[in-house]
Amino acid sequence: MLELARRRFLNVLSLAAVSAFSPALFATALGWRRVRISASTGSSFSGDALALIPPGFQEEKTNRLVVLLHGYGKTGEPALELWRKEYGVELAHERLTNPPIERLYSTVRYLSDRRIHELDETLAAQTYRGMVLLCPITPSPYLRNDASALLADYADWLADGLIPKARAELPISPAVSDTGLAGVSMGGHVGLEALIRRPQPFGAFVGVLAAVTRKSSWRYAARIAETFESAGARRVCLLTATRDSYCEPNTILHQTLVKKGIAAELQVPFGPHSAAFMKEIGSLEMLLWMDRTLGAVRG
Repeated sequence: MLELARRRFLNVLSLAAVSAFSPALFATALGWRRVRISASTGSSFSGDALALIPPGFQEEKTNRLVVLLHGYGKTGEPALELWRKEYGVELAHERLTNPPIERLYSTVRYLSDRRIHELDETLAAQTYRGMVLLCPITPSPYLRNDASALLADYADWLADGLIPKARAELPISPAVSDTGLAGVSMGGHVGLEALIRRPQPFGAFVGVLAAVTRKSSWRYAARIAETFESAGARRVCLLTATRDSYCEPNTILHQTLVKKGIAAELQVPFGPHSAAFMKEIGSLEMLLWMDRTLGAVRG
């Protein structure tokens, strides 16, 4: 237990801290529209979210939506900005929209030359369309004797509160096949719980550096299989990293899902559990996978 707490603490420091590397590119194009969404909640967690609408998106109910759950560390107003400021999600959209792909950091190579070539080829063959991004405040299930009630309440709020409110106020599609869920670190843990408990709104899920343990990986695989059997299959992608402390559990989770006949994908690029990894490759790969998946799935 002490070792698990220590690992979580170190991961919090690495993911929430400002990167020690200086990105060569870190300015996004003008034109992003940011909309505050508030959906009432009967629980102790915040009902606030920040919608990020990319430049050029029309006010039509055809745009796809991805709900992004952040990692542990910040709360309140700063938490709303984590995906934008510390995980570089707007910048990732800009890079995918304007290839060729270039590295952000000159001192590390999370993106291999081969992967850059693959990304440029796939973007040349099929233009990246993008999607509206919705960033709610993610409650922490840590340091609780029993987090199940919180996780259940939050899953219900996403399904019955936030997403209906967002569909009413934002230019997004109401289709399940156009709606995705992604979470990083602690947000990956919370996202898996939400997917299992309330899968109805989501057509796809991406866990990025998801905070799962060896023990919980088998349990999650069994719960996901049971959920998909009754609610219908969803597409799943697990994006971990070679130096992520959660790499092995995510790999086990993927292998177990595949054995159960679930269409799950696994990506394991070089890198650590850090904000720098998220800016360089984590947000980039997550958005590209969602872009290629949403609209092609049926819920």
